[in-house]
Amino acid sequence: MSSHQHIIDDAKAQLEKLGDELNELDQKMKSAGAKAEAWSTEQMHRLRADWHECQAYVERLSAQSDASFEQAKSETERHWKALEAAVRTYREQVQNNAA
Repeated sequence: MSSHQHIIDDAKAQLEKLGDELNELDQKMKSAGAKAEAWSTEQMHRLRADWHECQAYVERLSAQSDASFEQAKSETERHWKALEAAVRTYREQVQNNAA
């Protein structure tokens, strides 16, 4: 397996894992009450949009030539880090509201 394919496969696996966590967090917030659910719905919409954007970046990686792969990889990593930070903040809010 090429190193590019390995990077792409790892990114897809991480993205899938994060998507699963978003599903779990969404379910916890739905059980936390109406006020929490309204906030959660708005946040989840934003997170899903960011998740789909990261997914598109990962898909673009597989179409890149060797010359442009590193630049595309850097852009993907930048978006990934932003998405991770947003999910981390959301996770903390869910834990505070569910407690």
